[in-house]
Amino acid sequence: MEILPDRCVQIAKRELMFAGSVGLITYLGGVIYINRKRTSDAKSIMALVAHAMTDDNVPIIPVVYSSFTSFYDRRKNLFTGGTIKVEILPKIDIANLKEQDVSELTEKCFHDMRKVFFRLSGKPLPAGGQGVSNK
Repeated sequence: MEILPDRCVQIAKRELMFAGSVGLITYLGGVIYINRKRTSDAKSIMALVAHAMTDDNVPIIPVVYSSFTSFYDRRKNLFTGGTIKVEILPKIDIANLKEQDVSELTEKCFHDMRKVFFRLSGKPLPAGGQGVSNK
C-alpha cells in the first residue's frame, strides 16, 4: 500500500475482503469493495468514485495484482509463501469524462485489467475473455 500515490482510491472485488490476512490488509488500507454480482451497485459506486476523482482532477491509474491462490490454503486459511506480481497500467486521463461515459470506461478498465490479471497469474484467459472469475 505504501507504493501507491497520495489520494489514491483503491477498488477491489468484495470477495477479497474475506481472504484472510489479505482481506484485513486491504480493509485497513482503505480499499473500496464492490460486489460484482450486483452490477447496478458496483456501477453506482464506480460513478461516485469517478465523480469525486473528476472534481479533484485525479487520473485513473489501474494497478493489477496477480492471484495468490497458488500459495494460499483455503481450508487452513493460511498463506504458505509465494510471490504476488504487480503491474501498473498507463494512467487514464479523465479530464473530459462525462457521467454517461462512466459505464463504458468501467467496462473497458475491467476487461483490460482482467487480461493483465490472467497474464500475471500465469493462467489462460477464459474463452472469449468475458467470463467472470472469483479467483
